[in-house]
Amino acid sequence: MSRLILCAFCALVACAGQVDAGSIFSFNGQGYPVRRLDPRSTGMGGAGRAIVDGTNMSSFNPALLGAFQRPAMFGQYALQRRNVDDRNTSRAIADGDLTGIKTVFPFRFRGAFTVGMEALTDVDITLVDTVGTGGEEHLLGLKGTGGISAIVLGFGQKIGKRLFLGAHADLVVVGTLTESWTKDLLEDLLDDSEPFFSKDTVTRSQRGVQFTFGGVYTPGNMSIALVARPKATITQKVLVENRLTTNAITFDAVETERDIEFPATFGAGLAYARSERFLVAFDLEYAGWESTAPGRHNTLETALGIQYQMLPDNARRIGRRYDLMAGVYRRTLYFATSTGEQIAEMGVSLGLGIPFERESGKFRWTLDVGVRGDTQVHSASETYFKQTFSVAGWIQ
Repeated sequence: MSRLILCAFCALVACAGQVDAGSIFSFNGQGYPVRRLDPRSTGMGGAGRAIVDGTNMSSFNPALLGAFQRPAMFGQYALQRRNVDDRNTSRAIADGDLTGIKTVFPFRFRGAFTVGMEALTDVDITLVDTVGTGGEEHLLGLKGTGGISAIVLGFGQKIGKRLFLGAHADLVVVGTLTESWTKDLLEDLLDDSEPFFSKDTVTRSQRGVQFTFGGVYTPGNMSIALVARPKATITQKVLVENRLTTNAITFDAVETERDIEFPATFGAGLAYARSERFLVAFDLEYAGWESTAPGRHNTLETALGIQYQMLPDNARRIGRRYDLMAGVYRRTLYFATSTGEQIAEMGVSLGLGIPFERESGKFRWTLDVGVRGDTQVHSASETYFKQTFSVAGWIQ
């Protein structure tokens, strides 16, 4: 009897440039780029572009869809805690997000179509600082939330016995970036008893499309992947609402549009399956962010991971097969910094996959621990702990 497990539960910094609050995580871009991985790849440090086994839900290579032979549904939820340290203070930030939900529909001629929704960038930042001098000295506050998301449409096709090709389109029509900028003039600088306060709320929404093309070649127990994402220009609508308080309250709103750019990106992957139980993968990705805005840096990401499948403890090897995953990675970030030194991020990951009965689906949990930035070089650093929970189901 066929059965589909429905996945309902599962799955830094935005554009501003008005003020540099002295943090490497201040607003100087589209936001923190989300690694679009399924939990297995997350548990393997981010590797997996070449794992073409009919269960890989990662969006970094659309050619993976060509291996699906039965309909599937997938959802993923992530919880993260970040400890932010600068030269003066230390604070913790926690957030949780549905990072992806996707369905896959195979068709007759060895291929599959997918539709879903995924986060592309993430924003969660809070800063308060004293800026200005003399009569202009004031407290400046910033709170940023949201992110850029996309509706994903894609397909993959198996050609011959060893080649898989695919393409997908990210329709950037969902997700907003919201910034709140507050200004409080220090009381001891005021000549009267009335406080001075202003608040700017900036809401950014996007529309546009970016494409990704990929391929996987599978000679023997090895598979090799290549992925390319051309440069894309997205239209961003910016709504600025201002509230100013002195002895009266005034309100003003201005709406404008501008173009923002996502860089050309190239990725490659290598996977080797010694047996059905043991899998190792290595990936790298390069993105040309320097061409999208002054001060930004090109980025490079490398990841290495393994998966080991535990066999049931009986002579006939009948029963559930649990997956154990581990990996390491290093990636650089595109953000402009006051020193000009690029920010690096390094981490390790672990994961566990628990199958449902009759191989109808799988629950996966991963833990990702890492650091980004250097307090001495970039004025701030972060240590982060991220847990990912996902459920995937297949029709038998």
